[in-house]
Amino acid sequence: MKKKRGFTLMELIIFIVISGIIANTIAMSYSTIFGRRMAPSSSIVGQQTIISQAAIRCMEGFLGQRAIKNFASIQTGTTLHTLCAAPAGATYSISSNVTDYTLDGATKYKKIDISLKEISTGKTVTTLSTIIADY
Repeated sequence: MKKKRGFTLMELIIFIVISGIIANTIAMSYSTIFGRRMAPSSSIVGQQTIISQAAIRCMEGFLGQRAIKNFASIQTGTTLHTLCAAPAGATYSISSNVTDYTLDGATKYKKIDISLKEISTGKTVTTLSTIIADY
C-alpha cells in the first residue's frame, strides 16, 4: 500500500486558525507596548474620548481655580477658562457657563456647565455639569 503525503484539510484549517490567533495577539501586543492605536481620531469612539477629555480638562481648570484662588474668583456669567480652549484643528467648540445656584435656601453655590458642540452640525456632543460651594 502506498503512503499518502501532504496534509489533510482539517490540519490546514487548524493551522490557519492558530496562525490568525497568534498574529492578532502580536498586533495587540505591539499597539499596547508602543502606545499606538490604529487611527484613534478617525473612529467615533476615539473622537468621543478626545471630546470627553477636553470637557474634563476644562472642568478641572475651574475647580483648580477655586482651590488656588477662592470661590469668589469664579465669576457668574459665561466665562471660558484658559484650559477650555479647543486645540487647533479641533472639530468641536467649547463653551462654559457659571451661574449662581440655590440649594435648600442657601445661596453659596455656583453651577458650572461645560458644553462641547460639533462645529459642522452645531449639535451638543457632551455636557458636563457640577455644583461647587463656598465653604
